[in-house]
Amino acid sequence: MTNQTIKQPNHLSAQSGFTLIELMTVVMIIGVFAAIAVPSYRQFIVRNAESETQAKMQQMAIELRKWRASALSYRNFHPSSCSTGTKTNCYDAHNTNIYIPLGSTAQTYRYRIVLTDYTTPSQSLVPTTDANNPTASNVAIGRDWMMVAEPNPNSSSMTTASVIYFDSRDVRCKAIKSTLTIAQAQTDKNCSSSSNAQTW
Repeated sequence: MTNQTIKQPNHLSAQSGFTLIELMTVVMIIGVFAAIAVPSYRQFIVRNAESETQAKMQQMAIELRKWRASALSYRNFHPSSCSTGTKTNCYDAHNTNIYIPLGSTAQTYRYRIVLTDYTTPSQSLVPTTDANNPTASNVAIGRDWMMVAEPNPNSSSMTTASVIYFDSRDVRCKAIKSTLTIAQAQTDKNCSSSSNAQTW
């Protein structure tokens, strides 16, 4: 008799792979993480966009005050990101809209800042002149200013973002867009139309 080991088939050897319960547990854990992460990421996008817009508004307020110090009025003001007469990705054709972030367009912006005359919000700080009498354009334009920033209504990530208000009298407030419009903020010259208004 030879000294050979006879190998018996091992029916109890470990099987590779995952069981259905293990797979379902992993999927459930990933789902929980996604449910927490997606809203947090959206809130981060909104907070970042609001902070960037507020910083731009404060920067323009400084530029406006410097402009007034030399011109004695806010009339004909252009932000530093715009050279006079160049409105691409900055001012629109009516000299009122500034798109945030810098370089965005009327389709791709996160926030749109509307800069207008304080007393006459339908007028920009760059008034049009009467062709028959160039000195007859509204001389009151440019004594004070107001800015109202609104989030892009076509951006799904900006649905909970705020409308932000700032003026030359240093009134600053913001409120969720669903409770405040640009027109209301311009009329009230604050955020009092909204129940959730807060200062910034």
